[in-house]
Amino acid sequence: MYRHKDERSVEAICYEQDHVQKVLSKIKEKFMDYINDFIELEAGCGISQKTVEKIAKGLGIQEVKIKKSKNTSQKFKNIIKEAINDFEKDRHKYIAIFDEEALEEYKDDPLGFKSTVLRNDCPIIHATLYNKRAKELDKYSVTADA
Repeated sequence: MYRHKDERSVEAICYEQDHVQKVLSKIKEKFMDYINDFIELEAGCGISQKTVEKIAKGLGIQEVKIKKSKNTSQKFKNIIKEAINDFEKDRHKYIAIFDEEALEEYKDDPLGFKSTVLRNDCPIIHATLYNKRAKELDKYSVTADA
């Protein structure tokens, strides 16, 4: 059902201090740009100037500007509000899955719980396993013969 554990193991290079330092250096170099973009685009709910320009060019419009809000605090609040709303949509599913009586039913069959309930009914696990765009997660997903 799942790929071999050797395919999921951490590569040896990940334990080498030089490699760890290079990764940390790259994270430090890019992290603030990532966070600023994340907030500016309201966690993917907004649109960047570059995207607007690309769409406009495709429509034959040469110059276009979008009005940017400078209120970073409000953007951050919008991100949090949207995350809470997304969680609340699925909250009842989590409550049902992790209800004590429901868990008791799978006490003697944890693999069944993992391979059916968690895989199919738990929103975050289901969305992750079946995410076709995140190719790096393919080695953790369920194989076609499962």
